[in-house]
Amino acid sequence: LDWRTRHPAQYGKQGPGDSSNFHLLEPHFKLALEEFNGAAFLRFLENLTGIDKLLPDPYFTGGGMHQIVSGGILDVHTDFNFYSRLNLYRRLNVLVYLTSDWQPGYGGELELWNAAPANGGQCERRIAPLYNRCVVFQTDKLSFHGHPNEWRAPAGLTRRSLAFYYYTAKPAPEMTYDELTDFQGVHQKPLPPTAS
Repeated sequence: LDWRTRHPAQYGKQGPGDSSNFHLLEPHFKLALEEFNGAAFLRFLENLTGIDKLLPDPYFTGGGMHQIVSGGILDVHTDFNFYSRLNLYRRLNVLVYLTSDWQPGYGGELELWNAAPANGGQCERRIAPLYNRCVVFQTDKLSFHGHPNEWRAPAGLTRRSLAFYYYTAKPAPEMTYDELTDFQGVHQKPLPPTAS
């Protein structure tokens, strides 16, 4: 699925959207994705974060594999954090980068912001999408993140990652939950014209 046609805030983003196309994957790659939803990795995350009773998403809604093509961006945003399909509350994002031979001039660094840009928020941390790097961060309506710095690698080299989302059956105290991805307008690009 080519997400360039979806929204100017995620120009150049490609991915399956959910697990409905996972039957097309090589068996070993599908098994690797499923391992991130298994008990051993859940225990690791619980020990790492102190969040108990984490649950995976067997449907990989919005997760799984992502790829950014040349010129692609992902505007600074907060993610949906109420998952109505399973009535769960999103707590963690895990990203595993599969970009080969990343160089600083390629851009595409993950940015973590300290507040909404409209409220004076600034990028606090830039994380290069180095091959096999794993990033774990809390997901709530204050976790502003994205990669507004365009992907500028040579033609044919894409910014690849795996994305996993983890939930709890009960909400975290005093947190706001909704089903919206809240793009902040730091960087958006006009969509390409559609073929007629």
